[in-house]
Amino acid sequence: MTNAGIRGQPAARWLLLILQLPAQPSCRRVKIWRRLQALGAAAATDALDALQASDQTPGRFLAIHVSAKRLLMANRNVSR
Repeated sequence: MTNAGIRGQPAARWLLLILQLPAQPSCRRVKIWRRLQALGAAAATDALDALQASDQTPGRFLAIHVSAKRLLMANRNVSR
């Protein structure tokens, strides 16, 4: 199997972010969604986003992951 893309061009590499957020409060979920959209991420499913790999991609996804984790922790504290 080769790593060639269309017409002999190098195949694109993608990073995947699997992230499930609670439905409520929706403002937190939308905030993360907007950040992903701003990066150009493609939503494969509700919990799976893909972003074409570059040198900055891992750091960008990590920042979104940290933000999502903070939102989840804040949601847990509110619901107690």
